[in-house]
Amino acid sequence: MGFEISDGTCYLWSSKVSVKRSAAEVNAALKFTLRSTPLTELEDVTAA
Repeated sequence: MGFEISDGTCYLWSSKVSVKRSAAEVNAALKFTLRSTPLTELEDVTAA
């Protein structure tokens, strides 16, 4: 996984991900919960 902050800073890491879907009603939007458990430290991969 990884992400970039609006100032251009980038981070990379490995994680275990699980997704849970909540019960939905007819014609309602589906709702999901994402959990990410980091397996490694954050690595700064911002381009120099």
